[in-house]
Amino acid sequence: MEHPPASLTPDQRALLALEDSVIEAIRRRDASALGALVTEDFVLLGSDGTETRRDDFLRAAVEIPGEILELSVLHLRARVVGGVGVLTGLQRARVRLPTDIEVDDVAFFTDVCVRTGTGWRMALAHSGPAVLPGAPDLTGR
Repeated sequence: MEHPPASLTPDQRALLALEDSVIEAIRRRDASALGALVTEDFVLLGSDGTETRRDDFLRAAVEIPGEILELSVLHLRARVVGGVGVLTGLQRARVRLPTDIEVDDVAFFTDVCVRTGTGWRMALAHSGPAVLPGAPDLTGR
């Protein structure tokens, strides 16, 4: 995955590696590996305000219907603010559904991470549809 230049702190490198591991666990549909990367009280917040708790998130992540053709992260950035790790970027997913239709989705994300005795873990994720530069405004504004 594409990351910022070499002037990263050890914490930033560890946070970027955590994001890489999360994406790889989802790509492999490995709930056990994914579960080891998130906290016990992990929550995914949707753009509509829905909350998905850890077990439902793990289940949904590995039960994505169809074949995952691409799962990648763009514009990934890592920051540490007051001892809290924050990852931001865009996630792109391309999936071929069982009906043979391909779906291409780009979503923004903000992941909040906490330091544990064994390293950084993801505690909260916020995600929603991304509006890419140059995309037509479908809101009618």
